[in-house]
Amino acid sequence: MRGRRGSELYLAFCVYERAADGATRLGANLSDAQLRFEPDGCFEVALAPERPAGAANWLRLGPES
Repeated sequence: MRGRRGSELYLAFCVYERAADGATRLGANLSDAQLRFEPDGCFEVALAPERPAGAANWLRLGPES
C-alpha cells in the first residue's frame, strides 16, 4: 500500500481478524508514530504474514485476517 501523508492530525492502518467465536478483533495496527515517511511525506506499507526483507513499514496478516 502506498500513499503520501497530507495535513491530517492522525494516520493509522489496522488489520482485523475473525476470532473462532466469529467476533472481530484487532490483529495489527500501524500508526503515524510508527510509520517511516520519505521527506516528501510518501510512505509504503507491506501487508504480509512475515516482514518482507527491506520493508520499513509492515502490517502482519494472520491466517484469519
